[in-house]
Amino acid sequence: GPGWGTGTIRRPMSPSPAPDGTDPALPVVSVITPTYNEAENLPILVERLHVALAGVPHEIVVADDDSPDRTWEVAESLAADDPTITVMRRFHDPGLSASVLDGMTVARGETLAVIDADLQHDATILPEMVRQVTSGAADVVVTDGFTGNVALKALEGGMRSLVAALLGAFDADDGDGEAADDAADEGEDDGADADVGDDAADAAEDEALDDGTEDGSDA
Repeated sequence: GPGWGTGTIRRPMSPSPAPDGTDPALPVVSVITPTYNEAENLPILVERLHVALAGVPHEIVVADDDSPDRTWEVAESLAADDPTITVMRRFHDPGLSASVLDGMTVARGETLAVIDADLQHDATILPEMVRQVTSGAADVVVTDGFTGNVALKALEGGMRSLVAALLGAFDADDGDGEAADDAADEGEDDGADADVGDDAADAAEDEALDDGTEDGSDA
């Protein structure tokens, strides 16, 4: 089964590969949204993401912590008519950071974005954030949750190694994954709006870079 652990996953059917072997549906950006009791907000978020990324091939990965309000069921209903949506219903290691990391394991985009499902984050900023990464201007882009200002961050070798270690520990087993999640959650910055990186390590590293900062500010 998937490396992210116990749970279910609904992934859209992929079209046949092109003659050169490439996947014609490979998204430029995968937007990962961790959810818990967001059944009412999720359809609104999905619509906002599609509008904001109308000119960018994208997918949406919903990583739900088996919400009592059945957010995962709403997500699956949306996915039935929307091939860009992948749904994960998670039964283990609950928490925002663990959900994001799980979402990264199934994301197919060359660039990853993370956004909350509570509708407090401005999805319209995403295209510019993605452009900054795909153009090579930055490895990681974050926004100030209060002003929406975009900040560029280059990743240092030591931090890359730390993130790689965290991801490796998370994939090893649920126990280590929980420890990695706790490390990532410690001091998490509530002011971060949306995070974009050029691969799974970059997106996870962005979250780590925000840890320990004051609300509404970047490291």
